[in-house]
Amino acid sequence: MVRHMALALTVICPVGLGDVVTYEANESPVDDGWEITGEYCSPELSIGAGQFCQHVALCPGDDPPGGQFIAYSRSLADFDGAPTFFAEWRVRSDAPRTELFPWGGGAAVGLSGFGGVYYNAYIVSDRVWLRRHALLPFVFVDLQPSRPHTFRIELEGADRYTWLIDGAIVATGTPVGPYPSATPMFVWQGYAAWQSSTVCWDYIRYGDLKPRLAGDVNCDGQLDHFDIDPFVLALVDAPAYSAAYPDCPLSNRDIDADGALTNFDIDPFVTLLLAQP
Repeated sequence: MVRHMALALTVICPVGLGDVVTYEANESPVDDGWEITGEYCSPELSIGAGQFCQHVALCPGDDPPGGQFIAYSRSLADFDGAPTFFAEWRVRSDAPRTELFPWGGGAAVGLSGFGGVYYNAYIVSDRVWLRRHALLPFVFVDLQPSRPHTFRIELEGADRYTWLIDGAIVATGTPVGPYPSATPMFVWQGYAAWQSSTVCWDYIRYGDLKPRLAGDVNCDGQLDHFDIDPFVLALVDAPAYSAAYPDCPLSNRDIDADGALTNFDIDPFVTLLLAQP
């Protein structure tokens, strides 16, 4: 029997959320307000060096697929109907590619609900599998193995969805509908389908996404000289920028609109600044 369906929907009581919710992996998820959605066969958990790690394995006496897992969830009810939304997480999995499809092994994140719109990501050492609707094609993206990666989704109602990996757009387009909606929730887990693996989470952040305004890199609603230092920070230390401005859309700093922030954005950023009255 396969026991990896921890991304199935479970209704939990709403919790008080602000504009941005953060889990920085420096304590137990339960102590930080997350519910345990599902657990099987007591996987080993550890916290250290700024990471929360799930060590998952096959269970004695059980035939694969279907080993250990533990999943955490949180209601997104406070964001239901929000015009814009983002979710970002940084995670490393050493699970082999054989864990991925169709089992959903390794690390998994689900933005789910009772409607037809959802955004799920299943992550192993060298590949991620992205799903956003049962009737739409899967997206598979190869990853540099054995290192953490930053995954992000930016949602603008029914107008646009954008998937980013390590600050670069890998998929974008018109969604089948708005999200968060229909009793939305955030679910994440580590799971072993056929082989043991370790999943380590650096952080999880989600919440309202600020409006788009090219050059407004500090997301205060205007383009001015106060955006210079954040722009430099985004170029030289992307993790520090993400921590300081998690709700700022990529398009605000991707001035040349090539799908990523690079040195090629410097000149157009300066041009925008000089054009301000």
